[in-house]
Amino acid sequence: MGGMRFAFPVGAAVELSPWELDMADIMVVVVRANQEHLSRYLSWPTKDYGLSAAEAFIRQAQRQYAEEGRLTLGIWEHGQLVGGIGMNNTQWEHRATALGYWLAASAQGRGIMTRAARAVVNELLRFRGFNRVVIAVQPDNRASCAVAERLGFQWEGVSRQVYRHGDRFVDWAIYAMLAADWGDR
Repeated sequence: MGGMRFAFPVGAAVELSPWELDMADIMVVVVRANQEHLSRYLSWPTKDYGLSAAEAFIRQAQRQYAEEGRLTLGIWEHGQLVGGIGMNNTQWEHRATALGYWLAASAQGRGIMTRAARAVVNELLRFRGFNRVVIAVQPDNRASCAVAERLGFQWEGVSRQVYRHGDRFVDWAIYAMLAADWGDR
């Protein structure tokens, strides 16, 4: 896994680690191999996704961690990059954030994202003082909806046409977890 500074396990053979610049090349390979799968719901995995885009993302993630403590992590299974997870739309004054994530098609269906999301949500709500974590997904993205539901997030409704995806606007199903509801999970 390149020059990883630290990693923490989230289950058998799965760990999360902060992004390092020497991971950019493998990120490009994984994103390109999964471009069609990922671009169904995300706008950034383009056909021409390349090293400069991966490096810019990693530099931004490192800067946001250094300046704000914002978590943006790679998901690794058996030492292979299979996805990413991180904080989005953070409102520090309100102790609220959203969780965004992606997973390679070959890694789906084994609970990897549920374990990764559980670990990050636990870190945010129990140890970093956040009060609210939101997962916002397109309503027809059943796999992502299922992650929120398995973790016990409460469905709050649908925000209409909130995200531009290509040439259209899409809805987001909003799921939320409060620190008081997270308890001892």
